[in-house]
Formats: sequence, structure tokens, C-alpha cells
Amino acid sequence: MVVEIRPDKKGTYYPDDFKVFLAGTIDNGDSEDWQEKLIHMMDDELKNRFLIAFNPRRKNWDANAGSDAVEKQIKWEEDRLDESDLIVMVIKEGSKSPISLLELGLYGPSGRMIVFCNDKFYRYTNVKMTCEKYLIPLVNSTDVKDICNEIKKVVDEIWQTKC
Repeated sequence: MVVEIRPDKKGTYYPDDFKVFLAGTIDNGDSEDWQEKLIHMMDDELKNRFLIAFNPRRKNWDANAGSDAVEKQIKWEEDRLDESDLIVMVIKEGSKSPISLLELGLYGPSGRMIVFCNDKFYRYTNVKMTCEKYLIPLVNSTDVKDICNEIKKVVDEIWQTKC
């Protein structure tokens, strides 16, 4: 079972719950909502596992929001990134994704990240080199099914370790 928590959708979770942060392309809400698709697929695929999915995408984000709203959003994301067990970074090819690139540099060295980015992304070489430097797994795909399969592998590995 997957419990989704967003800045505009609260939920209860505990420190020992397995937490996944869905980082990556949002483009102020203009990009494909890959997070929602992934959460539904994970819910279907991970029926026997429980995890928390932190989704930074707001349903009604105002691209012209004032600095207070932006600061609140950034703080929420930083706090959830810090407490996540796994950070799934998805960088879509038609995006600029400047915040995603920043987060890759900040959180990539943590050892808790998997990056999904194909070689059509305009800064793919930067992403690839950063992943190589910090030994971050890089999957040359942004297909939701591929992302779900990788998350399932990680969750299953952790589940086996706990049992």
C-alpha cells in the first residue's frame, strides 16, 4: 500500500516507515504528472508492502506565487528530502529542470538516490557525470514502468533484509 503525502495533502506516517521522495521534473505544473501515474502503479505493484510517497507536486500551484508560498514549498521539500529513505529523481527530456539538477548535486552524494534520465535530456552528460562521480544509479529511461520496477527492487531488497 502506498500512502501519498503532498504539501497540500497531509497524512500520517512514522519514522520507521519506508519513505520515497519523488523528485524531478514538474515545470511549475506544466509537465506530465508522472508522479501520479507512478503512485498508482506502485500501489498496484507493491500490494504487500507499505511505503510513504512524498510527492512535491501541488494540485493547484500558482506559478506566480509570492515568496512566502515559494519558501514554504521549498522548506517542505527540503524537510521531506532529508527524511526520505529513497530519493527517486526523474528528469524528463523536454524540461530544463533547474531545481532537479540542484537537488541532484545536493542529495546525490547521500547514497539514497536513483536517477532516471534519458540521453535526450539537454544536460544528460552533466547528469551522467554527476551520477558516476557519486556512484548514483542512473537508469536511461523516464518510463513510469521502469521507475516502478526499480523502486520495487529496492523495497523488496529492504523487506528481505528486515525479515
